[in-house]
Amino acid sequence: MASDGVVVVFASLDPVHNVVQLYGPAECRRLHALYRRCVAAPDAASARQDASLFLGPRCFNATVWMRADGQCYQTTPSQRCGRVTKPPGYRSVQAIPLSAEDGDDVVRDHRVTLHSRRRGASFYFVTETSGRGGDVVHEHALTIEAAFVRECCDSTDADAEEYVPVWQWNRRTHDTTHAHEPSIFHVQDAHWQSYAESVCQRLTEHFRPAEEAEQDGGGGSDAPTVRRPPPLDITIGCRTYQIVPLPGGVFAKQVDVLNNKMRLVRCKFMTARDASAMRAAITTDTAGECALCLEDFAATAEMPSVALPCHHAFHAACIQQIADQYGACPLCRATPDDWAQVMARGQGTVGTCAAGR
Repeated sequence: MASDGVVVVFASLDPVHNVVQLYGPAECRRLHALYRRCVAAPDAASARQDASLFLGPRCFNATVWMRADGQCYQTTPSQRCGRVTKPPGYRSVQAIPLSAEDGDDVVRDHRVTLHSRRRGASFYFVTETSGRGGDVVHEHALTIEAAFVRECCDSTDADAEEYVPVWQWNRRTHDTTHAHEPSIFHVQDAHWQSYAESVCQRLTEHFRPAEEAEQDGGGGSDAPTVRRPPPLDITIGCRTYQIVPLPGGVFAKQVDVLNNKMRLVRCKFMTARDASAMRAAITTDTAGECALCLEDFAATAEMPSVALPCHHAFHAACIQQIADQYGACPLCRATPDDWAQVMARGQGTVGTCAAGR
């Protein structure tokens, strides 16, 4: 990719939180190939219409559109899960050419500054450094590390070994999302919690996330049809949930059939290195074991735990049904004055209409 002394990396802008996110090296390589074809040296066909690249499940079935004038944007399909709706996504995309200076190497740390401003309710990348009519222009200072640039230059086709699927459940409940916001559009990445590695393996084996579509360079945004496998029952603590896949192979819903509750689930692809680091960082300060499922808290750190005012601790999932009934501690029979506050500390919920974990 750097044969001409230029590496082009790509970043997208979160339209709600105004946060810049770099695409992965594999996606940058694919996008750079499209960039060279329709921007750097456009032919007559590409100059007449947008070119697009479907990035597949690894990027939540996103499609990046690129015009001959260099303008880029990303779209994602809508997704509905009961009353909770993820609307079609649209975000601004910026191509960032990294050029080698005289006597320098393009494979080094690069410091770049991008600019954005709000248009209506969303943020977009802009090229100007000053606002129009009083608009505020925001600066985003990025350091693009040499290791990342080097991966973008690597043309080896071993992407499937670099990424692993990590299944995550949404901490935002069906109830509060519906009551305060009409969709999950405002859900942040921090609102997603990963399942245990053993559960992720079961989900991956059962659902077999679809491989990315091959690059067609100028095709449309239609994603390949993904066969939906049957639901899968999983056990979390002492509760059983049904994971029901949704169209597209990226999202699913976690259904508590017994209590008529639901959460949204997603499959996020991460590098094996990042996935390992993420799991290593998940720890808990709760000692001992959950008296309901008899699993050690240290061995199940990915499962949120709650300590009742009586100082007895349980997994949030295990104690959830008792909380919904405003019941007593199963060990000492003391009843918390405010179950909602207790469960909030462990990302649980209270009430039969909420989406309990």
